[in-house]
Amino acid sequence: MHDYHYTKVIEKDKKPYTEKMGKACIVMGCGMILTGTVDFITNTFYGWVFFGVCFISGLISMIFTQLKYNGGLF
Repeated sequence: MHDYHYTKVIEKDKKPYTEKMGKACIVMGCGMILTGTVDFITNTFYGWVFFGVCFISGLISMIFTQLKYNGGLF
């Protein structure tokens, strides 16, 4: 996270904002790990389902957090 990501976030909301954004990044990263693991073990396309679900859910969480605490996407 860079300081310009939370320029409009008030001081008391910075901790919950950065926690939620961090958790969304972790969800996206877990999807990437699961993709590689499942595709390596099973040699199927199912790993990409994990990637899609985790990436989209992390992205949606980031967008809602950004809108809630920062007042907009920019």
